[in-house]
Amino acid sequence: MRAIAGAVAFVLVCSVASAMPVGGLAHLPEPFSISLAIFGGYQQQSEKLIHDPDTQGSSYASHLSLNLGIYPVEFFGVFASIGTGDWRMGTIDYQSFLGVNYSGGVKFKVFPWERSPFQTVLSLGAWGFQASGTALEGDEEEVDVGIIEYQGSLVFSYAVERNILPFGGVRYVSSSTRFSPRARYNMAPVGKWGVQLGIDYFVTPYVFFSGEMQIFERTAAYLGVGLKY
Repeated sequence: MRAIAGAVAFVLVCSVASAMPVGGLAHLPEPFSISLAIFGGYQQQSEKLIHDPDTQGSSYASHLSLNLGIYPVEFFGVFASIGTGDWRMGTIDYQSFLGVNYSGGVKFKVFPWERSPFQTVLSLGAWGFQASGTALEGDEEEVDVGIIEYQGSLVFSYAVERNILPFGGVRYVSSSTRFSPRARYNMAPVGKWGVQLGIDYFVTPYVFFSGEMQIFERTAAYLGVGLKY
């Protein structure tokens, strides 16, 4: 038990050092449950200009959001979030001011008849970000940036204990970054497939910590704390 607790602490601490989860908890809790959590994180992603794919660079973003999950039945849930964050990219010398991020989507238990500590959950959602910034390759004109992502993930979780639920799975992300009025800087990510690994840890049946790392399509991590009723 001490070894498990140590592993939990290690994952959570590492998450602070290193994106934003769209759906909150990785598993589907009992029917008629509601979760409310605050998540913060940081991500790095390789991107290319749409009109010139040979021009590539890394974008960096940080986010903070309030996430709501509603689970009316044991095999289905809906989620939404709203928050703030920033986005920057050195290749085009762009730095946004604090903007608004928002998301929404659904979760399905792939095997609804499953009655075991093991769960397989399919999540489908969208995430958006809007902000303004300056210094786009030396120009001081204010430029708006908008990002939209469509995400899908298949996550496997296992309740090692009633309160410790490690998880892992695969992610697909299709996104675009668009500038106004500088459309020539519009971007797309270099990769779309990734892996996510993490853990949900319930201090009590109603209070939880959550940590997650994402790799391949982006390098990212987040840490969250929340309530579940």
